[in-house]
Amino acid sequence: MLDTQELPINVITSSNKDELITPQAPERSASNPRRIDEQNDIFKTYFGSRSEGYSVQRITFSNLISANRNGVFLYESDLSQPNDSLHHAVWLQNSANISFLYPISQNEWREMEQRPDVIDKTTQLIMECFVEAQRFYPWDQHVDGISLEGKAPFGMEGGNVLGIRVSSADWEPLMLAVKNNDTNSIERLKKHLGASFAHERTHLERDDGLVSTVTTEIASHIAQYAFDPKDNTTFLGQLDRSLQNIEQRVNTSTQHQSLSLYDQASYAALVVIADSLNEHSNVLQLALKAEQDSHKIPFLKQISSLMSESDVVYLCEKVLPTIMKTDGKTLLEQAKQIEKKWGAVESIFTQ
Repeated sequence: MLDTQELPINVITSSNKDELITPQAPERSASNPRRIDEQNDIFKTYFGSRSEGYSVQRITFSNLISANRNGVFLYESDLSQPNDSLHHAVWLQNSANISFLYPISQNEWREMEQRPDVIDKTTQLIMECFVEAQRFYPWDQHVDGISLEGKAPFGMEGGNVLGIRVSSADWEPLMLAVKNNDTNSIERLKKHLGASFAHERTHLERDDGLVSTVTTEIASHIAQYAFDPKDNTTFLGQLDRSLQNIEQRVNTSTQHQSLSLYDQASYAALVVIADSLNEHSNVLQLALKAEQDSHKIPFLKQISSLMSESDVVYLCEKVLPTIMKTDGKTLLEQAKQIEKKWGAVESIFTQ
């Protein structure tokens, strides 16, 4: 368990940089990005280089960094790729008159600033999750960092010039857990955040755009599941609620009502995962054959508990790369065909 009282911040100054950035073994569980001091030349070069020139993106980036200077952090990780070792985090308290941003309210930020130690530790933990998601898959699309925003109509979003957007719905519970030294909640929330970053990275990798549909959400749900299919209780709970909604629709008079796109995408993701693992795992194969429900919902509810470590590795190393290269419409058609193969009389999909 993580003890927040002893959580290392590891600020890098010019004098200790060489000592602290000794390369580490690239293990996902060992992610420990180190904060770089504002006076360090690395800090100045990083933000300076991204603010040079006259493109709209560069000017916007520069304005946002200047407007939120007291909430700007930079970290260095031990990722092997040279261009992927530096990552910024910006606590957005000033939108710089950009209408689509959701800044943290001034009153809330003033209250947060009373505990700089909590801001530091929360940011460190979030960046550990960000780096772990970076290690999870050999992404082609580069993402520099994140912006931490206020109340917004999303938890996370693919991003803008500052990187992946994280609303208060996702960072506030972690900050509260840090304040309370609640190590169990910290570990649970880190699993959720890491998987959520993997979800958003998948959208960016596939160029899904910002409008969610069933077809754009299937691959990202598969990646989010594969990130930690055993212990990410927050996401597993979301999937379970979607399966309950589907079960209710199939078994009651609400049969002709449409399910939400996230319920449909969750079911499609689990169906594709189950079918992909069917030939790899004798345990899953037997459980699937024994399941009498034509939509296999009881089986899908327990698939996580039935998976072995070998199944998890196979899902990440063999199944996921194929999913990444398969367009959303094809994934949806695959899910429909699998559903039909299982014996479902009526599809739950409305697209």
